[in-house]
Amino acid sequence: MRIAIVTNTYLPKWLGGTALVTRDIAKHLSARGHSVHILTLLEEGQSRESVETGVTVHRISFPKLRFVGFPIFCLAMVSRLRKIDPDIVHIQGFWIASFGLLAGKLLRKPYVVWSHGYAWSQMYIPSRFSSCVTTIALKDADAIIALSDHMKEEIQRVWPRDMPSIFTIPNGIDLPGFERVSRNAARIYLGIGEDDTIVLYVGRLHSAKGLPYLVEAMSLLRQRESRARLVLVGDGDERERLELLVDYLGLSTCVRFIGRVEPEGVQAYLAASDVFVLPSEREGFGNVLLEAMAAELPIVATNVGGIPSIIEDETNGFLVEPRDAAQIADKVALILNSPLLRLSMSKNNRKRVQQYSWESVVNDLERVYSDCLRAT
Repeated sequence: MRIAIVTNTYLPKWLGGTALVTRDIAKHLSARGHSVHILTLLEEGQSRESVETGVTVHRISFPKLRFVGFPIFCLAMVSRLRKIDPDIVHIQGFWIASFGLLAGKLLRKPYVVWSHGYAWSQMYIPSRFSSCVTTIALKDADAIIALSDHMKEEIQRVWPRDMPSIFTIPNGIDLPGFERVSRNAARIYLGIGEDDTIVLYVGRLHSAKGLPYLVEAMSLLRQRESRARLVLVGDGDERERLELLVDYLGLSTCVRFIGRVEPEGVQAYLAASDVFVLPSEREGFGNVLLEAMAAELPIVATNVGGIPSIIEDETNGFLVEPRDAAQIADKVALILNSPLLRLSMSKNNRKRVQQYSWESVVNDLERVYSDCLRAT
């Protein structure tokens, strides 16, 4: 099968969840013998075409011309799709679903749209015109994929009723890589003290992630756990505000801002940590939770979006209400002071994460592709 995957964010510039998931989907489809092509934006310093892990990546420039830049980009995208001549077009995200519509109408190719994060929400569609085009594109799609049952229900609530079939397929994770990093080796490599207790966050420093409440929770936690340290891996537009909050609360000696880290480096921080916290105010799925589970970390996460489909309260972690610093601090302290609870959650996470293997995810994805092709 020849598959074209269209995404607006991709490596190496973008290290967010969608970019990493796109890479992994393409890599695993290619390993099964499919011819996989990724079409994305051309960033400065990048080649227009390259082959990466068996996948051909096509990067298309977006002319910075008012009014005509986007139409020119669309024509270039369709031209490249015509040359690739895929059996199916896979669109990564709702607000770029219009490219699937172009492929369907101009090239007569079946297409699926896979929603990631909160990009399914109409509030993230840039304009009323874009929303109308997206609605048409979604109705015309051969299938839509949601990351969780919660996301599926929200898509059905927000978008028109006469949409195509919606399938639930979660993100996946490569499990073998997490078996190669030991706690001691990771701590030595990262310069973390043997007796330090590490509370870890990995992700964008973005307003939707609820990070001020995690910092406030750290202030409360330090009153009970003097060796506790908060490590924030990632970058974003909230960093300066968070640094000011850390200074204001007198936490400069126990909160570390690591900044952007390559995916392989994240595994070291996971291996070196004691508890993982995801304090999001909204979250579509939370792929980083799978990484924390694979690293056998107990987890404290907010009871929002698709998180409850991954975290079962009191089994492989704790679910807390969003914007509640005291609750975050209480649950982290409970984990740190209960060795048997930590061990139980660690074992449950390692067992539970097996269902998110890429083999299982790609099996489901291939079935969706095949159903779409049979229906055309």
